[in-house]
Amino acid sequence: EDDAEIGAVERLWPTCQWMLCTWHVTEAWRRNLKKSSRGVAQADQEELFKLAKEVLESTTKTDAYKRWKTLLRECRRRGGQDIYDYFDRQWYKYIDQWCHAWRDFRIREQHTNNRAENGMLTIKQRILRRTKSYSVVSLLDWVVAHFDSEFVVLLENFVNETTRGAREIIAEGKKLSA
Repeated sequence: EDDAEIGAVERLWPTCQWMLCTWHVTEAWRRNLKKSSRGVAQADQEELFKLAKEVLESTTKTDAYKRWKTLLRECRRRGGQDIYDYFDRQWYKYIDQWCHAWRDFRIREQHTNNRAENGMLTIKQRILRRTKSYSVVSLLDWVVAHFDSEFVVLLENFVNETTRGAREIIAEGKKLSA
């Protein structure tokens, strides 16, 4: 929701495909639908949220656009101009960052930022609590020494197809590289 933050990310990593966390997106929708100032009835809040989630979970761009039009039509009918503007002005411009239809095989199973948040929590709990020195060098040393082995295990699990959907992801990757 923060245009300045998104702009900063785009300037720092212009070639990076970045996405918004599904959980954070849906929580923002829930909060805004429930705002009393929006004047959306309880039953209508639930229906609009359901329609928004259908857009989010679309698997094709065509389907996403079709569902988006339905969402906006229902926003205007059930909630009025304010909630219509909320979705249209704040969320449409970033549809490629939050809608699953824009996510490819590399991130098919990862729709939240839980892994990144867990990594930061681990660093805070294991390093910052044990040391008074918060130098970049000591932090990087710890990350390289400990996270590297964790990612090796994840990669081995993926290669051995012990993760959900790995065979499907590998097959799609082969098609793209052909």
